[in-house]
Amino acid sequence: MRTCWVVRCLVVAALVFGATAHAQVIYQDTLSQFTPGTILTQTNYTPQIGLTTFFGTNEGFLGTTVVSSNFMGATRTFYTLGTTPYGNNYWGTPSITPTNQIVTVEWLLWIGAVQSPSNSIGGFCCDVANTNLHVDEHNSLIMLNDAGQVFAINGQASTDTLIPIGNWSNFVGTIMTNTLVLNYPARTFSYALNGVVMTNMALTSYVTNYFDQVEFDTFESFPGGGGYTNSIGNEFALSQVTVVTVPEPDTLSLLLGSLAALLLIARKKIKGNSSGS
Repeated sequence: MRTCWVVRCLVVAALVFGATAHAQVIYQDTLSQFTPGTILTQTNYTPQIGLTTFFGTNEGFLGTTVVSSNFMGATRTFYTLGTTPYGNNYWGTPSITPTNQIVTVEWLLWIGAVQSPSNSIGGFCCDVANTNLHVDEHNSLIMLNDAGQVFAINGQASTDTLIPIGNWSNFVGTIMTNTLVLNYPARTFSYALNGVVMTNMALTSYVTNYFDQVEFDTFESFPGGGGYTNSIGNEFALSQVTVVTVPEPDTLSLLLGSLAALLLIARKKIKGNSSGS
């Protein structure tokens, strides 16, 4: 009876202390505060959860107009076509900067067309912090290319590091759910489109172990090279950007859980010996 009571206490304690490692939403931008037609280019605002959000232009590129729109039943930011080359940035600063944790970035995206030729480069990217610690030094990790491919870019961005992992062209003109999971403790990442996992890859040493900003790039055209040509431009609609972090289980909860498991094993052995005698 005493052993059973101790086991129950340890299990309850493990559950209580383990609850400190719960998921936490550290950034959420629903865009619900904007009326349709609001110009968001070069706009800084406070998201629903997080510190700041800013729509800017890619360094060295002209920008295109980004406008809020009641598009396909929800408020979304609509990226209009521009004269190539052009590019825009979305920067979102979360409420905290998690280090060495599991971070999930989710966003909804609409893309207007699958562009030709198939070897053109340009499109929509999700970026993460890299180890070149200059100002705003982030690098693209996932790219939805205008020609329909989905690329992983696991290194310094160039056409030499584009790794084909899937294709989004069957979902053109629809709202696509994108999920990027950054497992910093395990040094891996995964990407899923509409719930289908396209890749599980190792993070290279080029990527840091902290998440300080959710960043999206749209750029038309990417400098040519590696057999690729410049893109002709595209339209995008972005909405419902969310970042969730899950800390590693704390040491105390793991210890209590292990002790409870060991006591359960010991108790079963004691029962087995008693019944066999």
